[in-house]
Amino acid sequence: PFPPCSANFHVWACSGFPSTRLFSPVVVSDSPRLDAKRLESILKNADLWLTSRAVEGFNRSDFDFLSEQERQSLVQRAISAVYYGLFHLLTFEAARMLVTGKDLRWMMGRAFMHAEMKGACKSFARGSLPKKLGSVVIPPRLKVLAQTFVDLQQARHEADYNLATTFCRSEARNFLDLVEQAFKTGKS
Repeated sequence: PFPPCSANFHVWACSGFPSTRLFSPVVVSDSPRLDAKRLESILKNADLWLTSRAVEGFNRSDFDFLSEQERQSLVQRAISAVYYGLFHLLTFEAARMLVTGKDLRWMMGRAFMHAEMKGACKSFARGSLPKKLGSVVIPPRLKVLAQTFVDLQQARHEADYNLATTFCRSEARNFLDLVEQAFKTGKS
């Protein structure tokens, strides 16, 4: 998305208290080739902060200025973001294994469909792959990863589309921990 260049830019995360925006990035660039406002917009909508380490030390009371509905929205947004993190990890790894060219790999990654991935993950989680693949032993950690994908996709659907469903922070944190572990497993 960005043209290659050797420009420098800095990002400051400014707290937006007492607004509902927790952090609004400010980008300053020394290059006319970088659009600082565009970068701010991309970073503002990114879930780069969504790791266990990023929320360590925060207490519920740190967010007293938020209504219960706004807190619930943050939890639902976190569940959705965690799902997409796992989805993109899986599609990236699959495309990396299937295609060597970067441009083609990116296009391949865009071809994966959520429903089909859920069906495949259900099979992996059960340990029952199609017979035409022969007898394949699925490692236990792959079964857990596949089941996590299925569970998280369901939670994301609930979080994004069922306004009557509420989630507690611990549910979102549990999914975050599972996906963080998946990222670590994917790197090894």
